Amino acid sequence: MREGGIVLVKHILTIAGSDSTGGGGFEADLRTFQEYELFGYSAVTCIVTIQHEKEVDIYPIPTEVLDKQLQTLLDSSVNLPYIKVGMLGSLENVTWFSQFIQEHPNQQFIIDPVFSFKETGSYLKGQTDIVSFYQQEILPHTFLTTPNLLEASLLAEMPPLTSESEMKEAAEKIWQLGVQHVVIKGGTRMAGEEAVDLYYDGQHFQFFRLPKLTTNRINGAGCTFASAITARLAQEATPAVAIKDAKEFVHQSIQGGQPFYQQIGNVWQGANRS
Repeated sequence: MREGGIVLVKHILTIAGSDSTGGGGFEADLRTFQEYELFGYSAVTCIVTIQHEKEVDIYPIPTEVLDKQLQTLLDSSVNLPYIKVGMLGSLENVTWFSQFIQEHPNQQFIIDPVFSFKETGSYLKGQTDIVSFYQQEILPHTFLTTPNLLEASLLAEMPPLTSESEMKEAAEKIWQLGVQHVVIKGGTRMAGEEAVDLYYDGQHFQFFRLPKLTTNRINGAGCTFASAITARLAQEATPAVAIKDAKEFVHQSIQGGQPFYQQIGNVWQGANRS
């Protein structure tokens, strides 16, 4: 679409943390939006640092600053129907966001409930209270959510998920919280030679499978997956098509991953251009 000789593209927003390694967080989201030819905006919730490959420190942005960032964006003339939400970074920010999402019913929220880190095995502080807010206050107002296996087990109040049947059970329990669409990211934690993700819409289960990749350059894969789904939804794809395309996008991003630490590397969204 052109207006006065200018090519207009669709706009999209991410509310997420900053990953100082550059692999995940809003950095990954904005790179993903760019690859889908969308104009990305961001509101930063926290700053995350990783040292010695496993020590995670999270520095939350104050809620009043987060609120002002979003006022700047939502008070503009920009249309932002789809909003991807990643790590909120603190119980205070989660509490604030639980009110924000209820006050904006016209937005479609894609929630990546980041309270565990697959690269380090760490959890957000206040995990129990944070999970409760997602269950009771956030997911009932959510269009689509993308928990990993650890997050799905916490949201569904189940032991760690180790099979596809357990993924189905967890997806059904999460859907019953009120979210319209559930995607559980199996990744490489499931046994077998395939990376398996599950989609449930309240009626049908659909598995998405691709061969596992033998690499440690996976930092940002979850963020990229959720933001790619959001991008495709903004382009009017159905959830099932958006998930399929996003999985293939992440697969290529992992294949083109870039080194950082010896044990942790970052996915590279630009690998999809070739």
